[in-house]
Amino acid sequence: MNTKLIIFDMDGTLYEYEGASFRQSGAYQEILKNATLFIAKKLGKTLAESEIVLKGIQERWGEQISLALEKEFQISREEYFNTVWDIPAEKYIKPNVELKPFLEKLKQKYQLAVLTDAPIVWVKNVLTALGVEQVFDDNIFDGTGNARKGNGAAFERVLSKFQLEPKECVMVGDQDNIDIEPAHLMGLFTVYINKNGQKSRQANFSIKSIFELPNVLEIKHEEILKRYFEAHRIAGTEIKALSGSSAAKTFLCDNNIYKVGSEAVIQKEIQAYGKFNARMKSYETVFPQMEIVFEDLGNSVLAIENLGKQSLEPIYRDDQLTMSRLETLNKKVLAKINLLFDETKTNIKDDLFFDELVSALKINLEKAGLSEKLSDDLKRIIEKKESILKNFVPSLAHKDLSLGNIILSDDGDKVRFIDPRVAVPYLPESKASGNVAIDLIGYRISVERKELEVRKININVDYSSLFAEIENQIKGYICAGVFTEDFKKLCEVLWYSVYSACKCDYCTASERLWLYNEMVRRLENVMEHGS
Repeated sequence: MNTKLIIFDMDGTLYEYEGASFRQSGAYQEILKNATLFIAKKLGKTLAESEIVLKGIQERWGEQISLALEKEFQISREEYFNTVWDIPAEKYIKPNVELKPFLEKLKQKYQLAVLTDAPIVWVKNVLTALGVEQVFDDNIFDGTGNARKGNGAAFERVLSKFQLEPKECVMVGDQDNIDIEPAHLMGLFTVYINKNGQKSRQANFSIKSIFELPNVLEIKHEEILKRYFEAHRIAGTEIKALSGSSAAKTFLCDNNIYKVGSEAVIQKEIQAYGKFNARMKSYETVFPQMEIVFEDLGNSVLAIENLGKQSLEPIYRDDQLTMSRLETLNKKVLAKINLLFDETKTNIKDDLFFDELVSALKINLEKAGLSEKLSDDLKRIIEKKESILKNFVPSLAHKDLSLGNIILSDDGDKVRFIDPRVAVPYLPESKASGNVAIDLIGYRISVERKELEVRKININVDYSSLFAEIENQIKGYICAGVFTEDFKKLCEVLWYSVYSACKCDYCTASERLWLYNEMVRRLENVMEHGS
């Protein structure tokens, strides 16, 4: 994580209210009482009549009472807030003497902000009662205006002020539907707080108290793994970090493989594998078995079957390996891809995967700085949706099938796949199954990249026989009506955009910048001439 800003919800996050929710707290009951009195005075109603008016507003507008009064009765929201919400917060809040030093310590490393839908008069009363108003400086975002957390507008307001990307920010809150889900959809890292230990399905982490936050901001993966070994009295184990494309960290310990990450990340891993396990008879011949063996402060340790010590990436990089050996491995990979398709294909017509690829493509072009340049080409792809999907057979797909995610068994005889994705790279979520083309093209372009790298060392290296075998399989699927030539081109565009979108230090290092630039060139070429 490259966290620069922590955004805190206020009620239920910076302090605990006495009820199950803020609306069940004593403070909220006083606010409703004040609202009844306010309506009675402004509309000339009795208390009984104003209670009926208030109930009707809540039925029509939910908790947006101020907005309803403004729209239906032309009563100023500011007047409503200043009258109804100006209650003594210290009457309902028990200050925690540890909160201020805790926040001040966080502030030494991160920028801090408060984001709440409550009006500013209540916000100031609460922060003053907690003794932390000065900690947040002027980075206090209240609900006086129209921007609300639930529709994402409030988060956009915060990001705009700080000029940060969503991935650089953490949202901490106690309401799944208001604090967590909208922030998660926008790409923020999310931390859900529930004092009873209830967990959020959307949040990256779920914790019981704000004071557990440092444990999830910087996950010390190896320390968590060591705690697992200590808890199970596993001694003398050498821990070796492995590379991988997952958000979790992978370790080789003696002959065992473990992944360590947040509960949300590990659950996503299991979800990605689980969809194959549920539909494939031959699952164990393609993917590893796994189970969660340890949980620690919102993190999990996942034990994974050891399929082999090497991925195909270093093997294909070996310019001394015989072409016959590479051709054998290539056939094995294509056979596994075909097995995936055969055991998970369906006759259900669904164009959702196309829509998701276009959404991912938009994200990638934005990241690559090519949105404006290639906007017309993207429009042409969208306009051709019907012809692109003229023939389309959905099936489950790995969605990130590169050489690095293909493992060779230690006896050199079997290949199996690791780290499947729920969605294609840079798309946060997916509801579509997929299509075999996304894996065939992803694998082919990964081999293309490896050939380009190896030819920097040995100009005589030629993978044309591998590409011919891959293309033969692609043509077979096209002839069988599994996907169209145009859908194949869309998958090419998607994968070149993935590599163009990644501007990490490794991909854009001086010694590798040529490869990044080549991916951008191929992306532009395919979109301009092949879409």
